[in-house]
Amino acid sequence: MTNPIEDDLARAQLELKRAYLLLEAGEADLAAESAERAVSIAPDHPIPTIIRGAILCAMGNSRGALGALRAARKRWPSEALAHVHFAEACFFAGRDTRGVSALSDARSCPNSTAHAALIDSMEGFWREAGRIDSQGDTT
Repeated sequence: MTNPIEDDLARAQLELKRAYLLLEAGEADLAAESAERAVSIAPDHPIPTIIRGAILCAMGNSRGALGALRAARKRWPSEALAHVHFAEACFFAGRDTRGVSALSDARSCPNSTAHAALIDSMEGFWREAGRIDSQGDTT
């Protein structure tokens, strides 16, 4: 017997994989549609919503990304990945102070160790770009 929740997550995961492949192929609109399908398949799981926001950010749709990721942070405040991708969208939108704060929020999440390398990498990139200083404050 199959578990409907696990089946939905597997279908959503397939849509997210499709979205990334489409994004890499330069089919941003189709990627966004695939990410939307993933969210509709598994609306109670944070990853499809977070990845949808990340894809919007990668498409250059900062406003859409910020909205989606702000909602994800509100709904799943203990999910570090929501904070990380929100920080990324903030930096691309020029909201450096808010981005630094979101990275700090990510570090305080229970699952932050799973994403520590990503958080460190993002901080390092923005530090090298001169957007934050060695203490993690905006410049």
